[in-house]
Amino acid sequence: MTTFVTSLAALDALRVRSRAQAGRLRLSWVLVWALLLTTVVTLTTDGAPPALLSLPRSVTWTQRGADFLRGSLQGLVVTVAGDGALRLAPDAPHHRGVYISAPTAFGLPLTALAVRLDADIPPDTALSIEVRTAPDGAHWSPWAPTYTLEPDADGRLSAENLVVAAPGDRWAQARVTFSGQAEASPVVRELSLVAIDASRGPGLAQLMPSAHTRQAAPPPAGVPQPRIISRAEWGANEAWMTWPPAYGAIQKIIIHHTVTGNAYTDPAAVVRSIYYYHTVVRGWGDIGYNYLVDRFGNIYEGRYGGPGAVGSHTLSYNIGSVGIGALGTFGNAAGSVDPSSNLIRGLVDLSAWIAAQNGLDPLGQSYFVDGVRPNIAGHRDYDITSCPGDYLYDDLAPLRQATWQRLQEAALPKRRAEFGAHTTPATLTARQTVQVNVTVRNSGSMTWPAGGDHPVRLGYHWVDANGQVVVQPPEDDHRTPLPRDVAPGEEITLAGAELTAPIAPGNYTLKWDMVHEGVTWFEAKGSATLNVAVAVTAPAAHQVYLPIGVQNSGSQPGPPPTPPPGPTPTPPPAPTSGCQNLLVNGNFEGQEGWVINVTDRVAVYSNLRRHGGRWSMRAGVPPGGWNFDSYSSFEQAVTIPAEARSARLRFWRLALTDDPSNDFQYVFLRVAGGAWQELLMEHSNAGVWQETEFDLTAYAGQTIRIRFGAYNNGRGGVTSLWIDDASLIVCR
Repeated sequence: MTTFVTSLAALDALRVRSRAQAGRLRLSWVLVWALLLTTVVTLTTDGAPPALLSLPRSVTWTQRGADFLRGSLQGLVVTVAGDGALRLAPDAPHHRGVYISAPTAFGLPLTALAVRLDADIPPDTALSIEVRTAPDGAHWSPWAPTYTLEPDADGRLSAENLVVAAPGDRWAQARVTFSGQAEASPVVRELSLVAIDASRGPGLAQLMPSAHTRQAAPPPAGVPQPRIISRAEWGANEAWMTWPPAYGAIQKIIIHHTVTGNAYTDPAAVVRSIYYYHTVVRGWGDIGYNYLVDRFGNIYEGRYGGPGAVGSHTLSYNIGSVGIGALGTFGNAAGSVDPSSNLIRGLVDLSAWIAAQNGLDPLGQSYFVDGVRPNIAGHRDYDITSCPGDYLYDDLAPLRQATWQRLQEAALPKRRAEFGAHTTPATLTARQTVQVNVTVRNSGSMTWPAGGDHPVRLGYHWVDANGQVVVQPPEDDHRTPLPRDVAPGEEITLAGAELTAPIAPGNYTLKWDMVHEGVTWFEAKGSATLNVAVAVTAPAAHQVYLPIGVQNSGSQPGPPPTPPPGPTPTPPPAPTSGCQNLLVNGNFEGQEGWVINVTDRVAVYSNLRRHGGRWSMRAGVPPGGWNFDSYSSFEQAVTIPAEARSARLRFWRLALTDDPSNDFQYVFLRVAGGAWQELLMEHSNAGVWQETEFDLTAYAGQTIRIRFGAYNNGRGGVTSLWIDDASLIVCR
C-alpha cells in the first residue's frame, strides 16, 4: 500500500542513518513511524518551541507493488514476482512507457520535492522523472524535470536536484518515463517523493538587515571578505551535521548551478531545503556546496568548517577545491534564465576573496588531480554534465576577468597620490587664471609616466555648493605635465600649475587630482584629492559657447555648463533656391564632415537607435555599457556667410540616462577664437526622438564649431545621447 512517513527532520535523520547501516527501508520501520506519529504531530503544533518550529519538516510518500496500479500506466506492467515492480510491457510501443502517479495531498506547505527510487537501470535503458505541484490538486504547475539519478549509501537512487514548489502548493504528482530495448527494461520497485517544508525559519527580510549592517571590515590591504550569511543565520540544524570537517589546500574554484528554479522569493528556505536533502535524505551528513549565492547576490555559508573545508560537490575533485552553488537553473534545462547581474556580482565578490586568501590566479590554469584546468571552472570542466548550464558557463570568462580586476584593485593601488604643500589662493575672480605650486608624492605602485600615449598629469575639478561638478570649457581645463617620470615613493613639486576659476561666482571646492590621461582619474581608483575651499567673487564677462553632448557624471571634465541662449520656438523657413545646408553628413550616412574627438570614450556611429536612414551618431555610454570615467564628443566647424539673413540649426536628439542626478546631455557652440557657449544642457531620460532648433543668425560672418559630447564619472548609471538628421540651413 501507499505509505506516508511524517517526521521531524531530526527523526528523519535517524531513519537515514539506519538506512546507511541496515540497507533498504523495511516495513518494520513504517510501523515504528506509525507509533511515533502522535508524538511528531504534537511536536509540530503551533505551540511548539520556536527552535523546533524553525526546523524543516518532511513527508515521504512512497509507492511500491500494487500501489502503482492507482496511477496511470501506458506501455507498462506491474510484475507479480516478489513485491511487485514497474517495468515495460513486452508489447510496449517503441519500447517506451509512461507512469503518472495519482495526485497526492501532503499535510504541509511544500518548499521543495525530492525524488528517490529503488530501481535497476540496465545498460541502454533510461528513466526520466518529472514532478509537478499544485495548491489544490487542480491548478498544476508545468512538469519540472529531475536530473542525473545518483546512487546513495542505502542503495537507492536520488535525483541530483530538488524541484522547488510555488508558495502555497500542497499537492504533488510524479511522471516516470521508461525507455528500453527489446529484451531490457528499467525496473522500479519503489518510488518516493520527499516533500520538504523549509518555510519556517529566517527569511530574506530578516537576513538582509544583518547583511548590510554586519559587513566584515576590510583588512588594511587585500580583498575584504564579502558578507556571508552564516549557517546559524539561515537556519542550519547542526544536529544533523554528521560529517567531520576535513581540510585541504585550495587550488580550484568550481562553479555549479543548483537546478532548483529561478522564481524563488525566499532563497534562505531553498538553502535549508538543499541542506536537508543532502544531509538527511541522501545521508551525506552535510550540504555538498561550500558556498551558495542567490539571484539577489547574497552569499550563504554551505559546508560546515569554514574556509578550506572539503565539500561534496564534484566527485574525485572535492579535496583542494571550493564548490559554489549558484541558486537557480542557468541553461540546458526547462525554465532556464540568464544569471542576474547581482548573482554574478556575488560570485565575483566571493571568488576574489577566495583567490586572495589562497594565492589563486583567476586567469590562470594548472594541473589538478588528473589534468590541467582553469583555476575558476565550471562543473562540466571536471565531469560529464551540463552544470553550471550554458548561460552561466558563458559568463565564466568575464567572471574570471572581473575577479582578477578585483584583486588588482585590492592590492597596493597602482594609482595613488598624496598631496602636500600648495599655494592655491582662497579667492579668485570669475574665469581668473593663476599659477599655483603643488607638491605631490607617488604613493602607489605604478611609475607615473611623463610622456607617451597616456601620461600622468596634474588636473582639477571645481565642485559647486550643491555638490555638482562644474564642466569648464576646454581652454579653462588645464592639465600640468610632469617634468619627468615619477617613481613610487618619490615626491615632486609642480611649479606654475595653471588654474582657471569657474565662470559663475559662488563658493566652490577645488579638487586637485592626478589624471592618467586616456585611462582614469586617480580619485576614481580610491586616491584622495586635495580639496581647497575657494570663493569666486566676480562674474566673468559674457562668453558665447555652444555644447551638444552627453555628460555621464565622469571624472574627466567636458565643456562647462553656462547659461544657454535658449532655442527659439519660431519655425524655420522652408529651404529655397537661396538657402543651403552648411552641415556635411548631417544624417550620418557617410564618414565625412564630423570630427570624433579622441577621448576615453569616443563617440561612435550607431544603428541601434536612428531617426532616419541607417545610421546616427551616439555620444556617451550606451545602456548596459561598461561605466567608467570618460568624455565623449563629436563636432563640426562651419562658416556662416556674412550676407545670411537667417541661420537655423536643427537636429533630432534621443536622450537616455539612469543617473539623472549627475549625468547630463549637452550641445555646445564656439566662435573661432572665443569660448564655448552652451546651447543645451539637460538630464533627460526621454527615450524618444525630439526635434531641436536654435537660431544662429547672430553668428553671420563668423566661423563656429558645433560640438555634441558625453561626460561620465563611472560611479553611477550611464547616459547617452543620439543625434540624427542634423542641418544648419542658411538663407541669403
